[in-house]
Amino acid sequence: MGKTCDHPLHGITVVIETSGPRVYIGRYHSESDAGVLLNDVDVRDVETAADRSAYLARSAKFGVFKNTDRIRVPREEIATLRRLIEYTAPAEGGHA
Repeated sequence: MGKTCDHPLHGITVVIETSGPRVYIGRYHSESDAGVLLNDVDVRDVETAADRSAYLARSAKFGVFKNTDRIRVPREEIATLRRLIEYTAPAEGGHA
């Protein structure tokens, strides 16, 4: 296998947050010096921290609404890169 398929995040849905309002949610494909390549991506500008938190929790619960087939996110834009599952809100009172 090539090194793309050997990466532990290959095929996993991830969230890339930037220092600005832009958020990317998509399937991790590969990474290079130029940035991170994502497939089946939802690219959004989310202005407030509360809106961003709600958007990420909703996406973790209901899935990604793709609006872009493939995009390379430049390294200099990336503030954080985490698995989407990490944004799942804990169930309250034992109910989902």
